[in-house]
Amino acid sequence: MTRADRETRYIADQGIEAALLAAEGDVRPCAAAFPLIEEPGGVAWLKAHYRSQASAAARHGLGFLFETPTWRASSDWGEALGYTEADLHRINVAAVELCREMAAQHPHMASKVVGQVGPRNCSYVPAERMSADEAAIYHRTQIRAFREAGADAVAALGINDVDEAVGVVIAARCSGLPCTVTFSVDARGRLPSGLPLAAAIAEVDERTRDAAAHFGVICAKPLPVLGSLPRDLMGRVKSLRLNHNPFGSNGYEIAQPPHASSLAADLSAVAFVSSAITDCGGPCGCAALPQSWPSRLPSALIDCLNVAPVLH
Repeated sequence: MTRADRETRYIADQGIEAALLAAEGDVRPCAAAFPLIEEPGGVAWLKAHYRSQASAAARHGLGFLFETPTWRASSDWGEALGYTEADLHRINVAAVELCREMAAQHPHMASKVVGQVGPRNCSYVPAERMSADEAAIYHRTQIRAFREAGADAVAALGINDVDEAVGVVIAARCSGLPCTVTFSVDARGRLPSGLPLAAAIAEVDERTRDAAAHFGVICAKPLPVLGSLPRDLMGRVKSLRLNHNPFGSNGYEIAQPPHASSLAADLSAVAFVSSAITDCGGPCGCAALPQSWPSRLPSALIDCLNVAPVLH
């Protein structure tokens, strides 16, 4: 039995904000893509974006995660951009409905509609930490909108501390949706607090009784990060997102953006470190996307999932 036989592999979104930057030179305030849902031409752009990526995944026998452009569509970020709670509810529902429409247009491939949430504070500079209960209350409104609209799952991306991760998992569990928590880590595999990824995963599992569907990691160098995990936790990390953004002086090490060729080689080796990866995407948080990435990155992701050779 091959890896592909055991469990469906998915290409995850390669980054709406990154795609906007690469194609349009469009830098979004607060890195928020959710306004596209109600901007003139925004829905048409999103449909073309999803259609292109889903078609590429299908050509290589992979599934696709239709993830909502709602990473910043929560209360604090919405307020900073002039959106009310009613506005955000409407947008979160509409985003899921759009992804469901796009998934229906690809009936012959595996797909999931995933409601995407992000950290309450900056993904790399956690200004004010919440308790787990506070995090559950903060995130539950958005997650309830996802459930109302018929999402299959929740993905929390760029989470930077354990308490917020616990809160998101609790909110998702209360809404009856499976939840993936993807932590932002530095080149050593550590959260901004210095907590190792393995310790963060173990703590979330202990405090939620293993309620998270699985975990993921956002990093620039996936091979050493995944290689640092103990064997008993390797199977809990199934999602990989690539990050091209240097971390800066906020508790993370400075990480120079990887060259496309070295990243492709790194990704190709990931399959030999962990056979658990089921979805792979990126880049996210891209401040300066190299011109070679749009063509090279999808091939590297496919190779990482170990279902097709690297394409040239």
